[in-house]
Amino acid sequence: FSSVVSLNKYYPPNNDVGLHKWAEKQGDYVLAQTILKESILDLYLLSACKYLYYQGNSSFSKIAVALKDNNENFCFDWLKE
Repeated sequence: FSSVVSLNKYYPPNNDVGLHKWAEKQGDYVLAQTILKESILDLYLLSACKYLYYQGNSSFSKIAVALKDNNENFCFDWLKE
């Protein structure tokens, strides 16, 4: 890959619930805001990729596709491929 972007991210120890809900249940609203900001960065990084292979039943993935320019030719739902 000619250019790779990597971000440090926070992953909660319990993955039985979504990232944002986990921080909220812990009462850590600063962490919830941090996780939200990281998620927004993820969306924009995904939308900036030349090719986007995404999970079609994921609302998060669908937002990245919607943000992407020229998404018809370069976005592929791996559930359909």
